[in-house]
Order: sequence, then C-alpha cells, then structure tokens
Amino acid sequence: MQITRKLPWKGLVAALMLIGSSAYGQSTAIFQPPIIINPPIIFIPPEPSISAIPDQTINEDTTTGPIAFTVSDFQTPAANLFVSAISGNITLVPRSNFTFGGSGGNRTVTVTPAPGESGQAQITIGVTGTSGLSSDEVFLLTVNPVNDT
Repeated sequence: MQITRKLPWKGLVAALMLIGSSAYGQSTAIFQPPIIINPPIIFIPPEPSISAIPDQTINEDTTTGPIAFTVSDFQTPAANLFVSAISGNITLVPRSNFTFGGSGGNRTVTVTPAPGESGQAQITIGVTGTSGLSSDEVFLLTVNPVNDT
C-alpha cells in the first residue's frame, strides 16, 4: 500500500485498504490511528471588505453629498470597523474635508473640496478591523471649474 501526499492538502487522513480475493469476497480495513499530514491547517482571516465606489464629478464650490458604501469583516462587527480617507491632491481636497456617516455595515462619506479649487484627486477610502488588517477602495473625484463672474 502506498499513500501519496499531494500539496497543498493538509490535515488528518485515515488510510483505507480493500482486502479481498476472488474466492472469499472483499473486506475493508481502516488503519488506526489516522496519519497526520503536516503542516497543520492554519486559518488566516481575510481582511475587511469595502464595496466599490464609482468615480465622482462635481462642480467647484459644492460637495459630493453622501456617497454610500458598505463595509464588512469576518472578525470585527461592522459597527466596530474604522473607516478613513486620504486625498491624492490635498490642495483640492484637504485632509480634514471628509465627513463620514452611517452605521454598522452601511456607511457614507461626503467629500468637500477646498473653496475655489478645481481639478482631480484620487480618493482612497480605507476600512480597518480590530485585527489590524485593512482594505482600500479608490475612486477619482473630478471637480469642474465654475466661472465666478
């Protein structure tokens, strides 16, 4: 009898052998104890998830209004997930110009560009669980110039 290990299979296995002959029929024997295949199974929890956020286009001197997104995590209750934001263009969207709302897994972010500014910024929304694992969602914010005269 030969047992062949095929990677990446891990865990316990009991060897099963069919014993028989044409004269006496067939018998089944299970060998104990089970054979341990190493290394043991190690569970690595997935990072939190965040839904897709579409690109946004607004006019100068306005806000995006609440942009809805969802968050979830295998280990952390949704209400305890930490959300954050950063702008790739802090002249257009300063660090303090993000407002989060919602609760549980249903969240919102409102982005307020600096007054009189137009252009584009890559906005990154992050979600972090209590395990320290995190995920990001990136969208492009386009702020159209407005003739102020």
